[in-house]
Amino acid sequence: MTAADLVAQAKLGLQVRDILSSARRAADRLKEAEADASGPAAEALAEIRKQLLTVPIRYSQPMLIDQIEYLNGNVSRADQAPGADALARFEELDGALKEQVRKLDEVLGE
Repeated sequence: MTAADLVAQAKLGLQVRDILSSARRAADRLKEAEADASGPAAEALAEIRKQLLTVPIRYSQPMLIDQIEYLNGNVSRADQAPGADALARFEELDGALKEQVRKLDEVLGE
């Protein structure tokens, strides 16, 4: 383990932490908006919910927030340079989250 490996791990760990915080803020905004939504807005918010939040049933598919939490655990679990798979997964999850936040902003008129 080199100093450069630790720096790379810390950098990715901070990036994952940041998108996890963004995802949780989006979930909070979504929940608030759902309370007052109706019609097409409620339907659009339900679709966003399906992408962000895991359905609380047994054997449900983990959705974005849970997937980001899983990546966070993998990145911080051991001292090692992040692998190409972790970096690729971060980019994939970051892009998916940005898309859902964009949709949420659109529905909320922000």
